Amino acid sequence: MKLLVISSYVDTWNSVRPEAEMLIGLAKLGVEVELMTQPDAEYRSRFEENGIKVHGFHPRKKIEPEAIRRIRHLLIEGKFDAVYCFNNKAIANTNLAAIGLPVKVMTYRGQTGNISR
Repeated sequence: MKLLVISSYVDTWNSVRPEAEMLIGLAKLGVEVELMTQPDAEYRSRFEENGIKVHGFHPRKKIEPEAIRRIRHLLIEGKFDAVYCFNNKAIANTNLAAIGLPVKVMTYRGQTGNISR
């Protein structure tokens, strides 16, 4: 399976580590993982050490024509089976980029704040 993941890894290590290590685990199990994230993400070297190809780009806005073009181009060129997005900017742009393509779009945004009893 060939998987493209689009997410941000520029936050503190304790907040990105669980998700990042899950992707490294998938790569070790034989999933062909590629990642689109900011070029200056500190976790980048760890991804690359574990065989994950990193594309240094991440959307800056929820609807960004340049991001839609770049994601669509990568989806077509990479012939991915699925793309997995972890934040609002990635989800919105990828949903538009994937229109008409055979790739499966998976999303998980999670909840990191504003939770009270």
